[in-house]
Amino acid sequence: MSISMSSLLADDYSIISPKSLVQCVDDNGRVDAVKYRRLLLDEADSAVRRQIALAAAIRQWFLEDETSSSSDEERPVTKKRRKEKAVVWYTDEHGVRRALPPTTSAWCNMCVDHPNLQSIRFHKRFRRRFRVPYNSYMLLLDEVKRSDLFDRWKPGKTDAVGNKVAPLELLVLSGLRHLGRGWTFDDLAEQTAISEEVIRTFFHEFIEWGSTCLFSRFVTAPKDLATARAQEHEFSLAGMPGCVGSMDATHVALEKCSFRLRQAHLAQKLPCTARTHNIVANHRRRILSTTQGHPARWNDKSLVKFDPFVMALRQGTTLQDLTFELYDLDGEGNTIKVKCRGAWLLVDNGCHQWSITVPPIKTTTLRSEIRFSQWLESMRKDVECTFGILKGRWRILKAGIRLFRLRDADRIWKTCVRYTTCC
Repeated sequence: MSISMSSLLADDYSIISPKSLVQCVDDNGRVDAVKYRRLLLDEADSAVRRQIALAAAIRQWFLEDETSSSSDEERPVTKKRRKEKAVVWYTDEHGVRRALPPTTSAWCNMCVDHPNLQSIRFHKRFRRRFRVPYNSYMLLLDEVKRSDLFDRWKPGKTDAVGNKVAPLELLVLSGLRHLGRGWTFDDLAEQTAISEEVIRTFFHEFIEWGSTCLFSRFVTAPKDLATARAQEHEFSLAGMPGCVGSMDATHVALEKCSFRLRQAHLAQKLPCTARTHNIVANHRRRILSTTQGHPARWNDKSLVKFDPFVMALRQGTTLQDLTFELYDLDGEGNTIKVKCRGAWLLVDNGCHQWSITVPPIKTTTLRSEIRFSQWLESMRKDVECTFGILKGRWRILKAGIRLFRLRDADRIWKTCVRYTTCC
């Protein structure tokens, strides 16, 4: 196939433009240079027209997006818009579609602006819906407003485009509802008329604040003789002096666990990935100590080594001034009193056989030892009841955590432990 330059420079527009390269070939198999040139020019012209049309469409889209906020109230309902910025919309009596502000949402009306504080039914419903009493919610809201982590949502602040920020009252309610009932951020956005991204951002700050500042203030293990005696009181009445609590581990399901961590987070008791936590609770179901989250495949013997309170008891660095007396038999079979020092915990048979961890006797034929084991098991149910209270009150611990990072899952656990301890 040979094409001369003189033929390419020819400008004959009288011929019919070919649609493909096949139409540029004559009967002898030679390429007509004029037709081939017209084909190249038409293809280049079509590409330029497509680029111009695409640029015009993008420019028109940006113009409509910039004017959408000012013309939303004037547009009729039947007008099809390209993008809606508001979360919740409503139609007024004139048929105009308007954006619902968060200050007129149902939660803001019932729980923030006009709470019926004289009604017992209101307090019961508020406790059932948000898992904390209304008075505790108001105290929590005051602490949130004083914290520096939530400066961007304080009254009078504006966002990056100059709009008013979402009310802190509704954001705190959204965080409590997400923990208490496991609602998604999309459900909370529909209920509060606040953007889903704003709620998500606030929730991450909320659990970071609850798992650090508040957790260290309210979840404290006994460190001196006075606090140890307060935790030991019920156990001493039950015939177990020196005991300050019962200990066990529990699992919290993870819905979005990384594939590379899946095998470590698959437990034998659960069909899904989970994190395991160790808890020490007293007889009044108050949580004294808890560990960070660890892979669900770890057993109790591995997990207890990461509990600072338990390891301090074992190493003898805490509660060594606590003394108590136990009955024993001397060499002649007489009953004597033995004075002991330190504190110990009630555990099950899956834990270490340490002096500070007393499990029930596993195999015995003596009636006295069987009765002691049964009595110890009945007292050790405190920590089991604490697990039920935690997962019954904060349904996210039972239904499963939907966040990706393990650090956020541990923060959710500590935040729920903090509110269960003090509310």
